Amino acid sequence: MNNIYGDSLYNPEIKKRFLSEFRENTRKNYEGKLKRASRVEMRLEKDLYDFTLSEFEEVIYLLAPTKLSSAMNYGSILRKYVEWASAQGLRKDKMNPLAAMKGKSDFEKFVPQQTLIKKEHLDDALSELDSYRDIAIILSIFEGILGRNSSEIRTLKVENIDKANNKIKLTNVDRYETTEREIIVSEYLIKALLAADKEEVYKSNFGEGSKRKDTSKLKDNEYIIKSTRGEEVKQSLITFVVTKFGEKLNRPSLSPIDIRNSGMLEMARIEYLRYNKKSLDRSDIHKICKQFNVGLRDGGIINSTMYTQDFLNEETIKRVYPEVE
Repeated sequence: MNNIYGDSLYNPEIKKRFLSEFRENTRKNYEGKLKRASRVEMRLEKDLYDFTLSEFEEVIYLLAPTKLSSAMNYGSILRKYVEWASAQGLRKDKMNPLAAMKGKSDFEKFVPQQTLIKKEHLDDALSELDSYRDIAIILSIFEGILGRNSSEIRTLKVENIDKANNKIKLTNVDRYETTEREIIVSEYLIKALLAADKEEVYKSNFGEGSKRKDTSKLKDNEYIIKSTRGEEVKQSLITFVVTKFGEKLNRPSLSPIDIRNSGMLEMARIEYLRYNKKSLDRSDIHKICKQFNVGLRDGGIINSTMYTQDFLNEETIKRVYPEVE
């Protein structure tokens, strides 16, 4: 047995036999979840394979999934372990309490309600901003521009904008490589970006600069999103602007990912209503994922399952946009 809660496996010999049947990446993922589950095992003084349904639910709550797809994945890991243990004759009975928990509705209670902003509410809040820089940051994220550490926003230059065709060339600075892509955005965003590039003074009811003054001088450089200190702005500024914008929406914990997901849902709403087809198919989801540069595997293959489970679905569209029939 183990003495360190959540840092070791409970019944490590048995757990390692189970884990040995999986590939390295899967094994590491499963092992991390099983280590955290050991907190409950230690307290109850029994192995997961003999847990009741309520005890398994306690484990999933402990794992603290932030997305529906994560909660369902955790349930799948635990279910596989019980199935394996039962086949090995380890469980006291042949029941698997998790066998019936496979649908979305069974896991929704483990996940906090997502922060998804309706387009008209976002537009109303944008209309109250005094700075094109802030408008450009928020709207860029909403229309698919983000990248690792917001690099697609921070590296934007006027030369990257094809005004005639509403196209923007983006540069994403990732851990190991820098990649480029091109997307089509709204005319409104193009205008906001060009206006932000021309701003010499930062004027806003929130943002960078001293609280004692309403304006700050922006340093001229080659980037569209400028700071008061010159050079490329930092990730912290993007996050700060988003957080302050969230306060206008009464969502103080708003994050760039929340705005991105809200933009994905708005695009899903448009696709859902296009040509009055009132449905979302795989091609629609892939189109959205490509615009927002998410769900991509090696080779350009898109894994959209987690997004369809979490929010790119008819139920969420109608929840956020109740006027949609």
